Amino acid sequence: RPNWGARHAVIGDLSPYATNIAYFYNTPVDIRQIQSEVKRIQQEMEDECGWMYTTTNSKGEPIGRISFVVWSDLMVCPSCGKEYIFWNQAFDKKNNCILDEFHCPHCHAIQSKKTARVATETYYDEALQETMTRVKQVPVIVVGKAGNEKIQRGPNSYDSNVLKRIDEIHTEGFIPNGALPEGGETQRNVERGITHVHHFYTRRNLIALSTLYSKIEASPMVHALRFMFTGMLILSSNMNRVRVSNPYNRGKGNLSGTLYVPGVPTETSIIDQIGERFKTMSNAISELSQIRANAQYVGSADCLTIQDNTIDYIFTDPPFGANLNYSELNSIP
Repeated sequence: RPNWGARHAVIGDLSPYATNIAYFYNTPVDIRQIQSEVKRIQQEMEDECGWMYTTTNSKGEPIGRISFVVWSDLMVCPSCGKEYIFWNQAFDKKNNCILDEFHCPHCHAIQSKKTARVATETYYDEALQETMTRVKQVPVIVVGKAGNEKIQRGPNSYDSNVLKRIDEIHTEGFIPNGALPEGGETQRNVERGITHVHHFYTRRNLIALSTLYSKIEASPMVHALRFMFTGMLILSSNMNRVRVSNPYNRGKGNLSGTLYVPGVPTETSIIDQIGERFKTMSNAISELSQIRANAQYVGSADCLTIQDNTIDYIFTDPPFGANLNYSELNSIP
C-alpha cells in the first residue's frame, strides 16, 4: 500500500484577482498582526476621511456618522420639460415599491420611467482632465447613527455642504481611471456617462478608497489587506442597489453577473466597511489550517514546469464564459 502523506496543491488562474484570493486562503497569517494593522489603518482613515461621512443629529449637531446614502436620478418631464427627483415621485411609501406610472410635481402629467428621460450635466473630470457628461443625481436618504440615536431622513444643508467640500478636494492618490474595454457589460452604462472605471463610484467613496489603498500598499500585511480591500469594492460602488422594500436598510448589492448601475444606488461608508470586512476575514482565517504549503501562480497551466507522475488529481472550474462575461466583469476590481 502507498504511504500517503500530506497533499499539497498547485493553484493557478489567469485572473490576478482570483490568484490574490487563492494566495490569501493558502498563506498562513497572524490574525493578531492583521487586527493590529486594520485598527491602525481604520483610525487613520477616521482621522483623514471621517468628516466626509459626518452628518447631524436631530438637534443639528454634527456628531452623527453616515452608514449609507441613497441617491436618485433626476428626470426631465416630457410634458413641461422641468426636472424632478425620480425617487420622490416614483417611490410608493405606503407599499414600499416603485410605481410604473407617476406624476410630474410641476405640471402633474402622468409619465413613466420610459417616457421621461434622465437629466444630464457636464462636469470637469479631474482624473481624466477633461469635461464629461453624466446623469444628474442627488441624495434622497441619509442613514446613520449619532450615539444611540438613529438617523433616517432626507439630506439637509449640512450634508449638502459636505458634498460641496468634497467636490473641491484635489485628489493626489491613485485613481483607477482606465477606460472600459469594448463589450456588452462594459458598455451598458455609457448613456449614463460611465466610460471609465472611476465612474462607478461617488466622489466621496472614490477619495476614501484611494486613501485606503495607499495605506494598504504601504502596509507589511499588504497581501492580506488587499484581499479585504477587493472584497469591499462592489458594495462601495454605484452598482449597489437600493432595497426598495426597506430603503432604510443598506442596499441589496449589485445585480449578479452584470455591471448594471441603477437609477437609485446606495452609497455605503468605506470606514464602516473596513471593520465589517475584517470581521468576515477573521472568521475565515479561524476555519483555515495554519499549515498551507501550497503553490500559487498567475497564467496558463501549459507554462508550468511540473515533473511527470507528481500530480494525484486535477480539479478545474469551468469559466462558463457563454453565460458570464468574466473578462468584462473584471474591469471593475
